[in-house]
Amino acid sequence: MAAEPDFWRPEAAAGFPFHVAFECLRLRDGRRHRIAPHLHPHVELLLIERGRYRGLVAGEAVEVVPGQALLVAPGDLHEDRCDAPVRFRCLTLRLLPGERPGRSAPLLADAVPVPARVLDAAAAAGLAAIAERIAAARGRDDAYLPFELDALAFQALCVLLRALPPALLHPRLVGQAARHRFARELEALFAGAPDGGLSLADLARGMGLAPRTLTARCAAELGASPARLYARFRMERARQLLRDSAAPVAAVAVALGYANPFHFSTVYKRVHGVPPGQDRG
Repeated sequence: MAAEPDFWRPEAAAGFPFHVAFECLRLRDGRRHRIAPHLHPHVELLLIERGRYRGLVAGEAVEVVPGQALLVAPGDLHEDRCDAPVRFRCLTLRLLPGERPGRSAPLLADAVPVPARVLDAAAAAGLAAIAERIAAARGRDDAYLPFELDALAFQALCVLLRALPPALLHPRLVGQAARHRFARELEALFAGAPDGGLSLADLARGMGLAPRTLTARCAAELGASPARLYARFRMERARQLLRDSAAPVAAVAVALGYANPFHFSTVYKRVHGVPPGQDRG
């Protein structure tokens, strides 16, 4: 039997089907910049600062002016053909796990035209600001630098995703984003529940759905019924209350909408494996 989804846990907050990692940031600045065709294993963002960038992506010619940015996606065949002076930064991100070793997970849908990969000034400015923060952070030497760089890489990906129409994104990413949004809305409803708890009708009304529709979506997108998800959420809150306070078990049960402390203890043990009285910090 599959485990119930803990979509309210911090480690699931991003809601992406892959981990975003910083790979590198390079500055290209010269009179001429030509690189033969090469296959890109990861996501590369070219941030044009001066001159005109020219090249080929997936066999199509592209020209990018200062203040714009170019997306080169995993698996793209890319060639640089800059004969005039040009200055740009290359920000590379890894999306893990990929479908094969050494290559990031797919970001775009099939056959996305190259003009759609040229990002406008607003997106380019956002990415340039993140690149500046990455450059400044790399000047430090501390144990937490890799975490900071990965966090900045994730911010860069968010800027990129907002700049691209959903129709251009890989279906896996679009589907995961929709599931995550649905889960977060449901979690917010759970968190604001009254003392008496929430019924299926209450949950459905709060989500703007018919009870049958809500049940079907929870099963399809989160792998459990609304009642099971709500019970799991309350048990996570119960564990926090028991570990962070000296409140009696009966008081915690009442606070979470359980009229019968024995029922609360039974559910708690089924979820966490131990009775609530034995699970204090």
